[in-house]
Amino acid sequence: MQDLVLLPDEVALLKRSALQGGLCGTHGGLSEEAAFEFFCEQGLAELRANGLRLTSWGRQLARELTEDGNVGVVRLRPSTLAAFRGG
Repeated sequence: MQDLVLLPDEVALLKRSALQGGLCGTHGGLSEEAAFEFFCEQGLAELRANGLRLTSWGRQLARELTEDGNVGVVRLRPSTLAAFRGG
């Protein structure tokens, strides 16, 4: 498993999703669309009929980012990712 690197826009979207109860919504601009696609590829979110919703570990990560006050680029090590995923 490799490090997961989140760009500032991705961190902001995850934090906003945590504050909105985990619902990312539907695709906005190209930047959001690319971020949502990345979230799905990484297992942070999944596409539902009513838009995009964070997975359980995506919600946990978003809460952690919010609580820690992270801004800017965030690098998560494999050990941290494993802890979030419960393995």
